[in-house]
Amino acid sequence: MAGGDTIGSAAYELTARQDGLLRDLKSADTAVRTSVAGTEKTAATTTSRMGETMARNVSRGTALAGAALGAFVASGVQEFGRFDDQMRQVFSILPGISDEAMSSMEDQVKSLALEMGRLPEDIIPGLYDALSSGIPQENVFTFLEAATKGAIAGGASTRETVKVLAATINAFGLDVADTEEITDSFFNAINLGVTTFPELAASMA
Repeated sequence: MAGGDTIGSAAYELTARQDGLLRDLKSADTAVRTSVAGTEKTAATTTSRMGETMARNVSRGTALAGAALGAFVASGVQEFGRFDDQMRQVFSILPGISDEAMSSMEDQVKSLALEMGRLPEDIIPGLYDALSSGIPQENVFTFLEAATKGAIAGGASTRETVKVLAATINAFGLDVADTEEITDSFFNAINLGVTTFPELAASMA
């Protein structure tokens, strides 16, 4: 009987240990699954937040880029509008000018502005005044080039130089071909400190 009790006790203890082991394994499995699920949830949340942040940043960046592009386009439109308005004033004193001649004159203004490093809005008023002063249309850009060079050298606007040169040519009956020589003469006087182109423009009339 004693032997049977010992065997029974051993069997019971073994069974109990097996049950305990199974419980431990189930607990461990549950813990692992919970941990994995939590990690996945955290990762998903983190990924979701990253995605939202990236989406916001992309959206914000797109908005900023769009605003910058809009400002650039608006600026270009404004510049074109100002150029167009000024050229229309020039064409208003050239009745009968053809579309081809207008297009050619616009191209010449842009080329001269680029060559001289001046804005068209500085060149065009000089062109208007030159034509208004009787400088022939076929020679006006030769005259305007010399006037613009004088303006750069003398620290004046093209319009101020044009007024001085056109008034001198008309007053003394000089030829437009002499414009560069006339400009040099005035510039020599300016270099000697006697006067300036703006002063000359104000007094030449």
